[in-house]
Amino acid sequence: MTGSAEARPNLGAPRTPRQEKPRIPDDHPGNPELAMQVRVPLVNNAPSFNDAIDRAAFILANDGWSIESVSQCALVGRDDQGYGFFQIVVTATRS
Repeated sequence: MTGSAEARPNLGAPRTPRQEKPRIPDDHPGNPELAMQVRVPLVNNAPSFNDAIDRAAFILANDGWSIESVSQCALVGRDDQGYGFFQIVVTATRS
């Protein structure tokens, strides 16, 4: 004995079981970032970003996804029939 008061583990004490981390199912896709283009009518020849995001949410919901956040929404073009084309980038989760 050296006389030091070092803490030593009690080797005879019962061990507590290790807690496992919750497992994520193998088929869980996580929260991917998805990019898509949508076509929506222009109202009074003005773009509506709300309509574009709503259209993207509708399309994703039909495929079993929901929008968690929108990171980009840009008007990328127009056509002669009064429609606008929007590029939308979203973070999505499985519904």
